[in-house]
Amino acid sequence: MKLLALVKNEITELVDKVVRCHGRLQLPILSGKYLRKVSNREKLQDPDIMKDFADKKGITTFGDCWHILMSMELSMILPMLKSLVSIKVMRSVSMAMRSARRNVNMNVHRDHRGSTVI
Repeated sequence: MKLLALVKNEITELVDKVVRCHGRLQLPILSGKYLRKVSNREKLQDPDIMKDFADKKGITTFGDCWHILMSMELSMILPMLKSLVSIKVMRSVSMAMRSARRNVNMNVHRDHRGSTVI
């Protein structure tokens, strides 16, 4: 006697329920800046492609989706943070140079205040 273990997969269950109700997957976004740039949007509504994607990535729960999303955002945020830090450093150096230049100009102006140029 063989026992089959049924693994609960929240993602495939949800995909199956949506397909049963609507006949295909529905995108939650009606229109968007980036959605128009996606070629072949019909693939986003194909349940088989969605299930294959979830299987390949090992996504079985919405918690798995959350972890993948956070890791993707973190990988995108880290370079932005590094560039922001470098911009802040460059800005502070620029402000220090501007302040030093202003002090030099004020000293030159003060030293030559009474003199006349012929």
